[in-house]
Amino acid sequence: MNIVSSRQIYERLIPHVDSGELPGFCAVVSNNGHTVVASGGYSDLELKKTMDAESLFRLASLTKPLTAVLTLQAVEMGDITLDTELAELVPELANPRVLTNPRARFQTTLDSTGNPRYEVETEALKRPITVYDLLTMTSGYGFWVGTSLAAAYKTANINFGIQHHYSRADFIRLIGQMPLCFQPGDGWAYNWSVEVLGVALQRATGIPMETLMEERIRRPLGLKNLSYTMNSLAHATSMYKASPSGPVLLDPREGDYSREPKYYSARTGLVTTAPEYLRILDDLSSEDPILLSPESAELMRTPALNEHQLKNKFFEPNANFGMFVQVADGTGVLPEGSYGWSGISGVKAYSDPHTGTSFGLFTQMSTITTRPQPWFNDFWHLLFD
Repeated sequence: MNIVSSRQIYERLIPHVDSGELPGFCAVVSNNGHTVVASGGYSDLELKKTMDAESLFRLASLTKPLTAVLTLQAVEMGDITLDTELAELVPELANPRVLTNPRARFQTTLDSTGNPRYEVETEALKRPITVYDLLTMTSGYGFWVGTSLAAAYKTANINFGIQHHYSRADFIRLIGQMPLCFQPGDGWAYNWSVEVLGVALQRATGIPMETLMEERIRRPLGLKNLSYTMNSLAHATSMYKASPSGPVLLDPREGDYSREPKYYSARTGLVTTAPEYLRILDDLSSEDPILLSPESAELMRTPALNEHQLKNKFFEPNANFGMFVQVADGTGVLPEGSYGWSGISGVKAYSDPHTGTSFGLFTQMSTITTRPQPWFNDFWHLLFD
């Protein structure tokens, strides 16, 4: 990895702000206690508020690796094992049906009570779903993009912002009526294994998700900002989406993340600063982590998917998947063994356990777009070319 200064990072990324494509950024590189931070642009375009190291970002799916940490902590504490069956903890989800064809075509409607209704060929589970299946997203919960099952989730309003619309009981009721995409262990499907695991984890520990995050991640590392809400509007960022005319406001500072959700999600919803998130990755990559044993930290970042399971991945082509983290195979720009993830809100963070270096680029530009977002690759190439 190249040794870079704050000025070098700034000069590489600020052209994207000057062009009007990117509202702002905060980039962090941390190595053995030495941290370089570079920020530029605005945290709020409308107010022209300057981005800085204290700006608060929506973590979106960068919440997921923290749920993996909490789960492995529970394993270490004896609350669960990787082989614990989901049905033991969440009996409401004990007998899901499974699509015989993940790409089967069918229509979904809602009945008068809001429950999904559909007709499609399904079969019974061939084996129980385990905690390990959920941790590796091979449980069968979720869908493959562009399928009727994906449309069924949308019709049932099981969506990325579900925590602002439903209670946890509502989620269990709805997900319990959806067929699995495939038999446990027979594929990989993003997102919803995490939320189901969150339900199981809270029942195994008897502790709510928000309290687990507070007591087992925030406090041990002395983090000030990790929270499920923007705890300071003065440092809050607004979120944008791309358009031909430039960034368009998607969620203002005082929007969804300024109020408490109806339930605290295991897969999304956390907020913090870029430097604080890198402190979490720094700890997980250290020789003597605070959050996990070295063995558990290594297990979390160990590639878990076989060739069959990798067929329907949608993450980077030069990577495998561990426990809610992508793991680079070394054939792309990121070093082999580097692990991390990204969030739909425009944030990406990784760590290289071989060098103890963590690096992340946090923006507030949604990654749901067909327009290119070259700032991420510009940052990676600055570090690794």
